[in-house]
Amino acid sequence: MNVLSSGSTLRPGDALTSQNGRYRLELQSDGNLVLTGPRGLAWESDTRGRGTATAEMQADGNFVLYAADRGVVWTADTTGPGAHLVLQDDRNIVIVAADGSTVLWTPNCYVTEAERAADEQAVADEQAQQVSAAPAAPEPTPAPQTYTVQRGDTLSAIAKRFYGHANEYHRIAAANNIANPDLIHPGQQLVIPA
Repeated sequence: MNVLSSGSTLRPGDALTSQNGRYRLELQSDGNLVLTGPRGLAWESDTRGRGTATAEMQADGNFVLYAADRGVVWTADTTGPGAHLVLQDDRNIVIVAADGSTVLWTPNCYVTEAERAADEQAVADEQAQQVSAAPAAPEPTPAPQTYTVQRGDTLSAIAKRFYGHANEYHRIAAANNIANPDLIHPGQQLVIPA
């Protein structure tokens, strides 16, 4: 939701999000109303610690932050029945009159071209980080190979050929149920485990 319509309220922890999902206007639990984007803070009401309990887009068109005792903490000082607050995709916050086009208030926190490029980079970096944090697909287990014993072969020589170490002969012996590694015969088919 990117619109706070006339008569609507935000409570601590509630937020508006721009339609493009990049910007967020939140009434924080510390009482500060903050606008954030991919690179962090863009605007704030500077009401931290002042007991803000609600942010209200009143039916009379004024946007007000109230304390629990209904004391005014901050106000946009706007009027116009039916006005509503909009968090735009360009990062700006506007209070628009009921006619939908007359701007009653804005902090003019539009994204500049330089900021837009930086925001694009921040979003791309975040997406890349999420991709790199995703678990890698497991490597497929290589299929075992077969080897036909030649005249003069030993299990140690075969192990050295396939694994790089002669002492890996026990893997071949176990895979082929060979009780005595010294007894292999030419023409015998051996499974060479991966």
